Amino acid sequence: MTARVNVVGGKRWNERFSHVRLRAVRESRGLSQARLAKLVGQARETIAKYENGKQIPRVPTLHVIADVLNVDVTELLEPGPMDLAVLRAQQNLSQADVADALGISQPWYQHLEARKARLDPALLPQLASLLKVEPDVLVGLVRLRTADE
Repeated sequence: MTARVNVVGGKRWNERFSHVRLRAVRESRGLSQARLAKLVGQARETIAKYENGKQIPRVPTLHVIADVLNVDVTELLEPGPMDLAVLRAQQNLSQADVADALGISQPWYQHLEARKARLDPALLPQLASLLKVEPDVLVGLVRLRTADE
């Protein structure tokens, strides 16, 4: 299992993934592990490992599973506070995707998600558009640069 560096809701993906939620959603859809595995393109044993908490799906796989189960990816995560990483994950964007679109470096964007960097307020509408939210949603989630910075 590869450790993820993406942070979602203040925790790493592998700390937020809910094997209990995955099983519950799969069962609520009337799917067997074997059927879900076939639809997702994974081995049944892999789905079993996900559901038993022995393995964590990679982010792209998590999105495929969510699509097959017809749920938002956040339904397969433990509840947590909304943050930039959650919004980015809902749009299936990588940190590099967002950084490129904003014209900033990926490490700098990573610091922005961790609230260690400040965003130029002029980029707020563009970031909101990428994440498909209103700019005012982001105001509490990002630290904005002030005029004297």
